[in-house]
Amino acid sequence: MQLAENLTSAITPISNLRFLEYSVPVDNVLHSLEFFQQLGFTSLITNDIRSYPYAVVTDGRCFLGLHQRDEFTQLAQQPRFSFVHDEIAPIVRYLNDHKYQLINSQLDEDAFQQTIFHGPNDAVINILAARSFSLPSKDNCKDSLLGHFSGFVLPTTALDFSVKFWESLELLVMPTLDELAVSISANRLNMLLVENSVHRLPGLLFEHTSPETLFPKFARLGLTLEVSEEDMILGSEYRFKTPNDLHVWIKRLE
Repeated sequence: MQLAENLTSAITPISNLRFLEYSVPVDNVLHSLEFFQQLGFTSLITNDIRSYPYAVVTDGRCFLGLHQRDEFTQLAQQPRFSFVHDEIAPIVRYLNDHKYQLINSQLDEDAFQQTIFHGPNDAVINILAARSFSLPSKDNCKDSLLGHFSGFVLPTTALDFSVKFWESLELLVMPTLDELAVSISANRLNMLLVENSVHRLPGLLFEHTSPETLFPKFARLGLTLEVSEEDMILGSEYRFKTPNDLHVWIKRLE
């Protein structure tokens, strides 16, 4: 009985967040969609809750939402880690009570309910009342040309502070082999908090068995792999930026 009472008391409105996507603003959704498809990502079926052009791509582990910039940035300028939860109003009350920095909340019953708030080091979190795309079957997804997706990389200048923030959202926080990195997990979320003062915005980390083979493939796409050591993170050897300035690091898979 005591155990049941303890479990009940531990449940808060923020419990059970389900990761949806890393939402990024793009200048042209169709062009961005074609770019990621050229890299081997799969396009998913979206629903009509968005009033602007929107697409989702995945390799089965990495879920990227491509949002038309002009509309998307009206609510917040930064890319967002987007989650789903069935009850938004209790979450907004909880966030206000605990002094989170809210950016925007939409709670009207006739509108699509969501809330957006600040995290540490320019991270932005978006919690929505429903999914905005259909999940793929495992058979329809495979690794992209970039290799195995290790996780979203979230640089921070204060690792301990950032860890406490993500713990407060009741996500799973785990140590890694790198003392300057911590793993954050939730349903379909793979994220790495990394102590780093060079990079500000999040990016993507992939592991590839032979990253050198990417050079000719990238040349055909008009992309250049950078090898400057100061731009690397978590033992990665190469880095590039997508046309909309999303950082992608590629690490050799041993």
